[in-house]
Amino acid sequence: MNRDNGMKEEILSRIDLVDLINQEVRLVRRGANFKGLCPFHTEKTPSFTVSPDKQIYKCFGCGKSGNAITFAMDFYGFNFIESMKFLADKAGLQFEFEKKDPEQEDRKTLLYSGLDYATQFFQDALHSKQGKFCLDYYNKRGFAKATLDKFRLGYAPDSFTELSKHLKSLGFDEDIIADAGLTVQSEQGKVYDRFRNRAIFPIFDIFGRTIAYGARILVDDKSQAKYINSPQTELYDKSRVLYGLNFAKNEIISHKKAILTEGYIDVISMHQNGFGNAIASSGTSLTNQQLQALKRYSEYITILYDGDNAGIEAAERAIKLALENDFEPSIVILPNQEDPDSFIKNNGVVELRKYLQNEEKNFLDFLINKEITQKQTTSKSKTEAIINILEIVDLVKNDIQKQLLVQELGSKLNFDSIQTKNLLSKLKNIKKFITKIPLSQKGENSDNITSSNIEKECKILIKRMRIVERSFLEFTLKNESNFQLVISDDEVEYYLITEISKKLFNFIKENDSLAKVLIAINEDNVNLYQKSIINQLAIENEKPSENWNRFSQIDEEANPKEMFELIKTKLELDYTDNKIKSLTELLSGNLQEAELHSTLELINSLNQQKQKLIQSFNKN
Repeated sequence: MNRDNGMKEEILSRIDLVDLINQEVRLVRRGANFKGLCPFHTEKTPSFTVSPDKQIYKCFGCGKSGNAITFAMDFYGFNFIESMKFLADKAGLQFEFEKKDPEQEDRKTLLYSGLDYATQFFQDALHSKQGKFCLDYYNKRGFAKATLDKFRLGYAPDSFTELSKHLKSLGFDEDIIADAGLTVQSEQGKVYDRFRNRAIFPIFDIFGRTIAYGARILVDDKSQAKYINSPQTELYDKSRVLYGLNFAKNEIISHKKAILTEGYIDVISMHQNGFGNAIASSGTSLTNQQLQALKRYSEYITILYDGDNAGIEAAERAIKLALENDFEPSIVILPNQEDPDSFIKNNGVVELRKYLQNEEKNFLDFLINKEITQKQTTSKSKTEAIINILEIVDLVKNDIQKQLLVQELGSKLNFDSIQTKNLLSKLKNIKKFITKIPLSQKGENSDNITSSNIEKECKILIKRMRIVERSFLEFTLKNESNFQLVISDDEVEYYLITEISKKLFNFIKENDSLAKVLIAINEDNVNLYQKSIINQLAIENEKPSENWNRFSQIDEEANPKEMFELIKTKLELDYTDNKIKSLTELLSGNLQEAELHSTLELINSLNQQKQKLIQSFNKN
């Protein structure tokens, strides 16, 4: 192994530290040095300084400092050897070191190596006789060979053991293969390959190393999920990974903007057709951690989601998260039944560029269109819609920008100056309406908000939650098995109604274990109201919830799966009932005959659904 100072000095002399760091952090010259936001801690004012003369960096906020080698180690998570090899490759140098047997390599390196071999196995299988059906699928998608190679797309053979046998023949033991997420163990103890007869989409870290997979079914089999993903592993935390970011980061810096799509296929299709700044969330809805990773490259984001109801609702959630993380989001909603990939196929890449240019809206226009323009609104529902929009505007961090947005809202609603002034007044007082968790972070509350005041407001906030929502959160925070049961369910969060419950659950689900939730909620940078409420719910749920007992005689020792199904049914029942009430209010407005008919049909359908839910709930 060559670790001598001569090689180290040669590498450092060939690497421009400013160029290296500027690929990951936007640096701006300030006198003799460059400054940017520190990549190692969250900050609003740049304190990360790079000296081009000395080829060193120092953060005056968190204290991190070093040279190109330590930056690669700290930022990418490399060990010393990996860091030297990475930089040598960039410098065009040969860095030779004594290769170890798999048994001698450290665990993390083994996991990366195993996944890399697995990815190559899937790529080779794609071009085998057995993989022809999968290759035909990719060809029908219009993916060129260069695209298949770039994204390392592959095929998992229809076999329970072929991959694991291959990796074992290379010296990897069962534990490493399992811990990489490549195998599953049955209840009978039998170990078999996780991915079988599926199209394989490798998921990469920021450096392009395989850390996980998405796998799509190739046959019409409704007994199987369309997509399955790797589980959380030592290398893969789905809440922190954006698919395609390793390919897109330089384009995002160049365009000063990222395009956020909904899935793997969209990203691949967009990249193939010249939209190199496209990314997607990885096997999960968008998270704060993913946005923090993206923020290293740009604070501007275009949300490009499908035009169906699910896509529109997801776009609104993405707007809220983007604003909370100090992004400037714009929105493009595709026509109904279209996604970026299908739009390109049906209309061509030129038309997509035109569509993006013509249909891109700021988030305020999107919200007005969604909440007011496209709905038959009564004066009451319009007032509620405006308050909802104001609450989202209130997420904007810059007070001047916030006021300008409110003035723009008044103008778009044809309000006169007095009405617009009332909107501004409403915005200033919006935090007094205790309908959601206050937004102050890191103790940045006004001087008159003491710990006792926070506790008093939290008690009011908890009372504003629906009974079943509180019971749902108490159940989730009760123990690890309950927690895993809840976060593995993809539907339950959509039945939450109140903003406070949604906000609390969004925080909870960003962690992959209850232990991590309880650690994360007690960090210094956590919203004080969230911290107080989650701690309170986690402690109080050690005894049976009085609220839950008001509508159920559920046994504390009952099977947790049955208990969860009961809570989920009640959540869906409340959600359905709420939708019926909202639609019933519309009937008092001036609806055209066709709209009246369709609204009545929908109410009737929801009432039938409600009766089925009541029957299901009562059975339990």
